[in-house]
Amino acid sequence: MTSKQEQNTECNLNISKTGYRVLLLFKLLQERPRSRAEIEEAFAKDAILQKGVSHDSITNIVRALRKCGCVIKRPNISTQYKYVLEKHPFTTELNEKALDGLQKLRDGIASFGDWQLLYKVNKLYEVFAKFALNPKFARVLLRNHALRNIDYKILKKLVSYCGAKQTLRIKYISPVLGSETLTFIPDFVAFENNIMYLWGYNLRYKSIGYLRLDRIKRLKTTFYVNAMSVLDLNKSNALKVTYRLTGFSKLAFEPTRFEHVVIENPNFIVVEATAYNKFNLIQRLLSFGAECKVLTPSQFVEEYIMELKNIREIYRHEKQKNS
Repeated sequence: MTSKQEQNTECNLNISKTGYRVLLLFKLLQERPRSRAEIEEAFAKDAILQKGVSHDSITNIVRALRKCGCVIKRPNISTQYKYVLEKHPFTTELNEKALDGLQKLRDGIASFGDWQLLYKVNKLYEVFAKFALNPKFARVLLRNHALRNIDYKILKKLVSYCGAKQTLRIKYISPVLGSETLTFIPDFVAFENNIMYLWGYNLRYKSIGYLRLDRIKRLKTTFYVNAMSVLDLNKSNALKVTYRLTGFSKLAFEPTRFEHVVIENPNFIVVEATAYNKFNLIQRLLSFGAECKVLTPSQFVEEYIMELKNIREIYRHEKQKNS
């Protein structure tokens, strides 16, 4: 070893041995209760100290830890003659107010529809959960989010398959039909209303639609001739709908990836929507209530008015039944 290397080694070992002994004992007691003999042995084997410690020194180190706020039981028959670390102040506990703030922050991020950002936030909350001494708080941080039922391995594969437009055989749990196997040409993954969807062309039902990711249990690649052409043709044939929003719906409007504002003035906005799934669009329009008026095309306007009449009849029937 050269003189310069020796100087660097001495510099690296130029630490407070007293402070180091305190930290080392704290670490040892965090692992498990220790007797004086076990402490002496651990100190002797330590790469930096390389020697044991006297009984008096152990007593002094324990006293120093207690002054820092540690609660350490003395060795006696009840502790099997070992030092027991019962409590220490070197932790960050989450209280209910902080937990509520973290949840509101995550709910706000979920409302943006950015599942990739939400995924990163969830990974951060997994770290926060380690500081939650209350098991209930830890469960909230780990489980109370919109992606809790998503298989991330499947999600990662789907993102890749969407990019390649790779035809898939998907085992899907339908709420109506139960388990079924579908042939599907994936287009994109979307996150809406706290639910993740896979959009694409369903060869069984010969239409563009979506599958809920939490109901996809298995996937396997397969081959389908002209898959890209089939998908593009059906996307080009999608229904174009325009509607007008007023009042609070106008002010609070956030377009989905299928919508864009074509007219905007102080009193109303006009939105053009591409309807790959008619049922999904109707549910969206109904959510705006009386502040929404469908403008074009005329055939869809008639269908929408009929749906409104059906809903009114259902409510009228329920009201008569309960009166």
